[in-house]
Amino acid sequence: MFGAIIGDIVGSPYEFDHNNVKHKDFPLFENLKKGRGGYTDDSVLTLAVYRAIRETENAADPRNQELLLANLTENMQSFGLQFPNAGYGISFGEWMQQKEPKPYGSFGNGSAMRVSAAGWMFDDLESVRYVARCTAAVTHNHPEGIKGAESVAAAIFMARTGSTKEEIKAYVEKEFGYDLSRSCDEIRPGYHHVETCQETVPEAFAAFFEGTSFEDVLRTAVSLGGDSDTLAAIAGSMAEAYYGINEDWKKVAFNYLPRNLTQILRDFDYRYGVFPEAEENPVHAAIRFAEEAHRGQKRKGTEIAYITHPMEVLQILISMGAEQELQMAGVLHDTVEDTKVTLEQIRQKFGDRVAQLVAGHTENKSLSWRERKQNTLDELRTAERDVKLLILADKVSNLRSMLYDYRRLGEDLWKRFNASKEEQLWYNSEMQDLMAEFREDEKVRIVYWELVALFKDLFADYYLDEENHVLYQVCGSDSWKMTWGDSPWEPLGEPIPAGTVKLPRLKAERLEDIWRWEGRDFTLDGNELLEDAMTNYYIRDSAEAFEAAEQALLRRFLEGGHLILAVENVEEDGVLKHKLRTISHALTEEEQQEAERKEREKVVPLFTSKEELYKGPNTDALSIEIDAAVNLVLQDEELDGMVINPWGIPWFLGREFLKKLFETMEKLQIVIE
Repeated sequence: MFGAIIGDIVGSPYEFDHNNVKHKDFPLFENLKKGRGGYTDDSVLTLAVYRAIRETENAADPRNQELLLANLTENMQSFGLQFPNAGYGISFGEWMQQKEPKPYGSFGNGSAMRVSAAGWMFDDLESVRYVARCTAAVTHNHPEGIKGAESVAAAIFMARTGSTKEEIKAYVEKEFGYDLSRSCDEIRPGYHHVETCQETVPEAFAAFFEGTSFEDVLRTAVSLGGDSDTLAAIAGSMAEAYYGINEDWKKVAFNYLPRNLTQILRDFDYRYGVFPEAEENPVHAAIRFAEEAHRGQKRKGTEIAYITHPMEVLQILISMGAEQELQMAGVLHDTVEDTKVTLEQIRQKFGDRVAQLVAGHTENKSLSWRERKQNTLDELRTAERDVKLLILADKVSNLRSMLYDYRRLGEDLWKRFNASKEEQLWYNSEMQDLMAEFREDEKVRIVYWELVALFKDLFADYYLDEENHVLYQVCGSDSWKMTWGDSPWEPLGEPIPAGTVKLPRLKAERLEDIWRWEGRDFTLDGNELLEDAMTNYYIRDSAEAFEAAEQALLRRFLEGGHLILAVENVEEDGVLKHKLRTISHALTEEEQQEAERKEREKVVPLFTSKEELYKGPNTDALSIEIDAAVNLVLQDEELDGMVINPWGIPWFLGREFLKKLFETMEKLQIVIE
């Protein structure tokens, strides 16, 4: 599974025809260091599929198919909404936002790039192929989409269990009917960006068969061109199983993925990486012990296997630098409280220290909810650091789950708990205060501030004083205020004033984003140079003036300059999204009428300053780097270009010019670095 993610990351800077390289001698990481490329939907959905299979007990049993398909759908939607800008296809982007999603007959290569977990998690080929079919069927239920996923998973299984490349090739040709006779040299010259299984999976197999090492397989896949990140993800998933990868390659995945995705990948590594025998690896032994103890248990109000929670606690502890015994306690922390396991069993199997830590996190279920939580808070005041870290990790994991369910269920969420929302607010507020010692701790502060953010997302109310441009946030007895133009939140220390209006959470977050944007310097200063050059070109309308404007735009790019991008903020299924605004490149009334009649020239409007933005209709907006704006236009084939300052003195830049401009920007960036 590492191979799919590393392939995605390595291939991402070279995706699309205008970025393709048709040779193997390309830099693996230099473009990534410049901020070009990184993980995409290939990585996000690979990890979502792994998580879904992990959450399904006996996933390869057809009697559990309904649950497996439900978990696949839920995880792919959840991960997709968490990472909305990962580059999903249009159909999948619509699917992941539907309340009752149905498969849409796709034969896109997405089914093959996300399937690698199925090739690792089962001990027989029949189970691998069955689960692979399920991972495709929730969206890519076309026979070609299913074939792509099933063939790749089968190859991964065969590679990791000792089959030769010749044996794998013969099996895939016989079972799935792919023509694998072409060499990469035959494929490369005419190959272009295409996103179907039929024109991606055979090419990925060719790269895998010809490659001589894990790295060489990645280079060969990218050198073919086309959908390079997905090609490398598919080929890399097979290459990992065949060649293996070292810790340096694993670090590539860990370094370029966001933290919550790396935690899931670490879970895979613990379970399916190369391990010594369990008795020689105490953490691995603890995982197996906890999995057996929690077998059959589900997360509250869901069909998710309970073991996913202690595994997430383990991952959070690792991110905070926890030592081995604390990691083991994280895996085992609920075994005494929620199963038949005793502290004495923990002590005998894992030692006094682990038992001591588990005991420090075990509640007495004979007491009432309020009594139990008060005892926890009282003990936490004098607890040692490791116990506090264990409780912090547990709390963050629980709040993550609660927030996800809150976004789906709203206030109905609180009905599943023994305590009311008000009691939950009290307990979590007290807990947050007791963890405040970690707010500046170098190893722990990221997790602490995630705790704070999760608490606010679940329990905060927002109020607006529109007249004085002040936004208020209330969490229980605490309150803060934000004033337009002075963006940080400040403690209020007094009741909010009368006359304020309560805002829905999403509207308040949108307003906060706007105020933060308007209150920050996004390096718009210096765009006067560009405006002067544009005015000169508008007046003179000569080749020399156009070249001068181009040079001014390149200079602002080199200075790190930004432009303002018009967007539309919309709420979809409880999630705030930014949609790109476009206009017709038509400046006079007659041109507008002609453009509407012909539906021509859909372009992206950008602005050099807020003053230019405000000349036109009211719109939401974001700041964007100049090269990122150019690349944004080039990635959408339906766009004809962009126009800077459409409501003032406009400058229209078409696609062909933008392609050359972007190439120049890339060359200049290489020279600088």
